[in-house]
Amino acid sequence: MEISTSKEKMMMFEEKDLMACCGSTKFAKEMTLASPFTSPEQAVAAATNIWFNKVAGVGLDKPSPLCQKLLDLHK
Repeated sequence: MEISTSKEKMMMFEEKDLMACCGSTKFAKEMTLASPFTSPEQAVAAATNIWFNKVAGVGLDKPSPLCQKLLDLHK
């Protein structure tokens, strides 16, 4: 969902829409709390941070090999 302000477009997401995307209630809730976003890049950066630092990486001593490759690509 997008909303417009006088200065810029803001991207807001509803939890139900994010649940359709990935199925993680924790991710959906965190993304909803982090929005609105001013650009797709800001939304992707927030999603990456939330996924690797608050959802998938929680409780792990180190990231899985796949997650580590993705983290390395994001640097």
